[in-house]
Amino acid sequence: MARQRMKHRFGLYVIFGDQFVKPERYEEFAGEISDFADMVQLREKNISAKEYARRATGIKRILERKKVPLIINDRVDVALECGADGVHLGQNDISVSAARKILGKRSIIGLSVETRNQAKQAAQLPLDYISASPVFHTSSKADAANPLGLNGLRKIKMVASSVPVIGIGGINEENALEVIKAGASGVAVISAICGALSWRFAARKIKETICKVTR
Repeated sequence: MARQRMKHRFGLYVIFGDQFVKPERYEEFAGEISDFADMVQLREKNISAKEYARRATGIKRILERKKVPLIINDRVDVALECGADGVHLGQNDISVSAARKILGKRSIIGLSVETRNQAKQAAQLPLDYISASPVFHTSSKADAANPLGLNGLRKIKMVASSVPVIGIGGINEENALEVIKAGASGVAVISAICGALSWRFAARKIKETICKVTR
């Protein structure tokens, strides 16, 4: 049975890593988005745990000033090392139950799901949210499944009604509002912010858009 979930604000969930932002600009990026992001995830794939933790520590220092939680993608060891607020796991990562035992009850734990069956199973786990992926076509993840669409997102929310659902994949200022209206507690955004000329402006516009239904 899932534990009693702590309440977190997911609204605008920004994800980035060295595929999208140059590492030397990480702290600048974090500072630019910190007034608008409700949660931030650092996603790194091809670096050592030591370097991952070093980069995360600098980002966390910036985000802490605005009380924005930092989530580490995949790596529970890195989350522990840098004192991150939580971890986001994939279907092939360490189990949610094991991560909870390691990180403790106050850490934020999320899990990616791509099907209704995965969502139904996830709802029984000791986690804080699930991310439904991908809602729309995305180029940010090479091995992404076929898009769920808004109807697919609604079906996932239906079978996991007790869990906050974050929509991810191809989300931008134009479609973010529809994702929230389809039942998502927040939207995870990568390219629409990381690839913008002004990170701050892009984050502000998406936050303003989703606040039309989340305020």
